[in-house]
Amino acid sequence: EDLGCTLVATDLNTLNIALDKVKLFTFLQENVDIPLPEFHSVESIEDFDIGMTKIQSKNKCIKPSRISGSRGFVILKDKMMSAEKFFKRKAGFAEMTIDQMRQMLITNASFPKLILMEYLVVLLKDKLFHLILNF
Repeated sequence: EDLGCTLVATDLNTLNIALDKVKLFTFLQENVDIPLPEFHSVESIEDFDIGMTKIQSKNKCIKPSRISGSRGFVILKDKMMSAEKFFKRKAGFAEMTIDQMRQMLITNASFPKLILMEYLVVLLKDKLFHLILNF
């Protein structure tokens, strides 16, 4: 104010919601009338197991709640990818079996808060696309 300038910034509460995917999805679910994918906060192996039961879709992914740039993003699969598919596919999102993810969470004493959520698979002109809501 002494310099004749007005500081313009987002308030801290809004930033805390916007930068945490779990908080953002929860806020949107409670305050906005738009369809959202099913999601569940994961902070322990018990949370992971509850979320896997709660989310009915077979298409599930998991990612850190506060990291951007697709870091830590994993598509969860029921079974391991075949070697043929692995070596022929183009680079894309990481895939892991549900059991592999579960074991990784069990064997690591600490991990960041994660968001487990469903994603859509769409067939367009004979190509499969994964549609993932990513903030």
